[in-house]
Amino acid sequence: MVAPPPLVTSDALTTSAFQGHTVSCYETPEGKVVFDLTVADGNVFFWWPSADTPAGSVAKRNKLQNKTTRWILDPVAPTNSWVDPVEERADSGEFSRIDDRFTTKTYNHYWQAVIDGSRPYDFLKCGSPAGGLFNTLGHFTWDNSARETFWAGPCATFQEPAFIPRAGSTEEADGYLVGLLNHLDELRNDVCIFDARKIAQGPIAVIHLPFKLRLGLHGNFVEQSEIDAWRERREKELGPVKAAAEPLPWQKSANGVARC
Repeated sequence: MVAPPPLVTSDALTTSAFQGHTVSCYETPEGKVVFDLTVADGNVFFWWPSADTPAGSVAKRNKLQNKTTRWILDPVAPTNSWVDPVEERADSGEFSRIDDRFTTKTYNHYWQAVIDGSRPYDFLKCGSPAGGLFNTLGHFTWDNSARETFWAGPCATFQEPAFIPRAGSTEEADGYLVGLLNHLDELRNDVCIFDARKIAQGPIAVIHLPFKLRLGLHGNFVEQSEIDAWRERREKELGPVKAAAEPLPWQKSANGVARC
């Protein structure tokens, strides 16, 4: 097996990259795969440094750039083909979300928790921002028709948002964005709800929680009607959950060997 060439800079120094959370992906009519995700220019999990990490370089964790990057992959390209990103965006963000109705489909809008180093942060009141300095929420589009952010002040950070479609609408991005706001100086949280297309105008509703929530990841919004429909199907058609009695079909066909 021939290893692909290392990622190098113009001065021939090997660099590192950390692939973050997926924004979305979809297949083009030509059979290629568009794959969008954030890529950091260093190790985000700094507490697990590589064996060859130079002494003192771990401090870079507070200065990493997480750029949203678009790749287009060709499944029929020769093995070991080198693929360069087709677009790398300047904003430094993570925990990207889309209108989930467009998962695996061509899409335009996405939202992120964004690190904006130009905004002030009150270290004296808040200390080091646990989980990262995600001090703004951002709304972006691939066709550049929208690029907006909302900053909640020098003592606040955001957790991962989630998209909620507007009832009765099928148009992409027509709905709401909900996210937890961390008040690091008061040790409590707000639930903030935004018009998903007008993030910069600030939340249209805020639920003030009288306590602090832990940092969490990867929440989703599910319509109550979908929950009810699944519960009914489980009771009337599928029956109770059962442990697998044998490997799945694709496991059986994988080189004739069952894999777990």
